Amino acid sequence: MKHVFLWLHMIRWKNLLLILLCQFLFKYRVFTFFNTTQNLSDFQFYLLVFSILSIAAGGYIINDVFDIDCDKINKPDKVYIPNQISKKSAKFLYAISTCLGVISGSLLSVLTGKFYHIFTFLMVVFLLYFYSASLKKIAFLGNIVIASLIGFTLFILIDFETSISDTNRGVLLTIQFTYFAFFLNLFREIVKDLEDQKGDFKANMKTLPILLGSKRTINLLLVLSLFPIYPIINFGLRNLDQKLSTKIFYFIFIAFPYFLYLYKLYSAKHQKDFEKISKLLKLILASGLFLLIIITS
Repeated sequence: MKHVFLWLHMIRWKNLLLILLCQFLFKYRVFTFFNTTQNLSDFQFYLLVFSILSIAAGGYIINDVFDIDCDKINKPDKVYIPNQISKKSAKFLYAISTCLGVISGSLLSVLTGKFYHIFTFLMVVFLLYFYSASLKKIAFLGNIVIASLIGFTLFILIDFETSISDTNRGVLLTIQFTYFAFFLNLFREIVKDLEDQKGDFKANMKTLPILLGSKRTINLLLVLSLFPIYPIINFGLRNLDQKLSTKIFYFIFIAFPYFLYLYKLYSAKHQKDFEKISKLLKLILASGLFLLIIITS
């Protein structure tokens, strides 16, 4: 049982659960509610979800392998490699998880006739490995790559199910959610860099806080965080239905927390402040999923 809990922590089961919920919510709730064209059978959809989760789990494991020295400083109570599992065993688990993800994704590509996605799955695996090994050490580039890969999980669902160019409301809503998810995860990745500066500095990483300093990085992040404000307000006023309860939920649990995030970021000074901000961004993203349930009720 101890090994099971260790495995769950290593693969970030909470993050994977969020991805799983997201996939099922769009497939069986949003697309169904808006009569979006759905080309995937249940079995094919399960193959897609299994592939995404397996590749993501492998990505988390290999990231821990490369982050051993940093984590000893930044998260001493969450260092699983090599304290509780050997580096060799972790790499083996990474290989198994990644291979299962690529095999199931390739099988789906063959079954649906979209053979080019075999390359897509392989490219994602490469980027996740390259991110852990090198890209995360490069200021901003690593942040953009990992945020884009998170948004990719919905774009590939759209491409298998229907078409990104489809004007169906379900597709448009999925694209809008992906847009918000990209920015929220980009901001969260930068906040995590602010939180992990000490370990990153000793590991000779070139993240934004190390190159610019905390204050300048916060100012840059504040400027970047202004971009989603108009879409957030516009979406709440124009794109929601006329139910007052839906609008109230949106502004209380998404719009207001976003402005709270801006305030907390502006006043943040200590590591614990950045940790709280990171959790707040994840809460906003989770609230977005609950909003989709309300909209499609």
